[in-house]
Amino acid sequence: MKSLADTAGGTTILYSNMGGGDLTALVGVGQGTNIGKMGKGDAILVVASDLYQEAPIWWLRAKQAADRGATLIVANARETKLDKFASSLFVMHRAMNRRL
Repeated sequence: MKSLADTAGGTTILYSNMGGGDLTALVGVGQGTNIGKMGKGDAILVVASDLYQEAPIWWLRAKQAADRGATLIVANARETKLDKFASSLFVMHRAMNRRL
């Protein structure tokens, strides 16, 4: 859709390849990273993402890395299928605003 809008001289609003992609490119998974080879002595931090839903191949590789001894840390606002494989789990609760 972005290329179509660009070709037609339009403007794309709220376009991104994936949420947090710019941060991931800066400090996260980049070209040459092979989660499939990670194991004991490696650490994986998953923040605000449900890999099972959003990136199932990464979910499988992160799970397998944890099975091989990698430290898996999951920080999320809701439960995910990756939680049971995590060495550390941080659940972030969002305050709910209520009008009385």
